Amino acid sequence: MIRKLVLASVLVLGLLFPFRGVVAQDEWTTYINPAYNFSIDYPSDWIRTETTHSFYTMVTLVGSQDKGIKVSVQAIELIAPIELKGLTTEGQILYATVTTEGFNVGKHKQRQSIIAKDGIVYVISCLTYPTSFQEADAKYFTRMIDSFKVG
Repeated sequence: MIRKLVLASVLVLGLLFPFRGVVAQDEWTTYINPAYNFSIDYPSDWIRTETTHSFYTMVTLVGSQDKGIKVSVQAIELIAPIELKGLTTEGQILYATVTTEGFNVGKHKQRQSIIAKDGIVYVISCLTYPTSFQEADAKYFTRMIDSFKVG
């Protein structure tokens, strides 16, 4: 009798309070930088670090370590030449995909997006191992770049 009562209690508690310990893989959060007036969405289980100096900031978002997935956003104030202060792309993003060497983990395939607006250049660098690039680009990079907003 006690065994049935305990089992019934567990079942009722399970219905009232379902297990939520597993985080869905597609949960995203938004990083907002008020100093440089930009935001970007990224997976909520990624590691975020920030570096700020007098004329720039860099936010690094690190995903899967085994696939070398990493995204960095740099906001750099244009100090000179003065003509570039008014440069804007009017919402257009310039894309470039390059293969780079010289990183301490070997070769990476990289996609960069560059936005210039109101005297600030924003550089979004998305990189991973070449074998993981297509998957990372489809699953993360495109969505992150599309979510990037200035202003």
